[in-house]
Amino acid sequence: SKDIVVKQKRSLGKDGVEAPACDILLITTPLVCPPGRYIFQYAVTNTAGLTATKDLEVLVVQQVSTTTVVTLGSSADSQQAADAEASQLETPGTPQAQALVKGLMAALGDKEGLRLTVRIDKVEAKVKNGWNIGGLGYVLHVSITVLDRT
Repeated sequence: SKDIVVKQKRSLGKDGVEAPACDILLITTPLVCPPGRYIFQYAVTNTAGLTATKDLEVLVVQQVSTTTVVTLGSSADSQQAADAEASQLETPGTPQAQALVKGLMAALGDKEGLRLTVRIDKVEAKVKNGWNIGGLGYVLHVSITVLDRT
């Protein structure tokens, strides 16, 4: 058999419009190939002259991340209760954490969860003077990272 030949058949940008070519050897190098869909064709010819081909589709995405702090009100009436609430939000997989992530994604405009990933990094319970009628209350500072795949 002979060497395998790779050629690019087609490339579409993230908007579906034809995109510039990108070398298969550079496809995983950051910031070289713009986001889009690339189709490469592999071909090999044996000594009898028969050629076999196979297409490979590669999707290139660009991830952008933003870290911010969101402050939420708490109904806790003690530091211990506020810490427990913070712990529930910080623990992946708990109903509280899942609801918070879902709410944040909806607020950020990604109801289907196809583009954004929201990660809860840290939750801290803090005393907030004047938060409620009784004077003392608690807030939760939620540190999140948002990844946007474009």
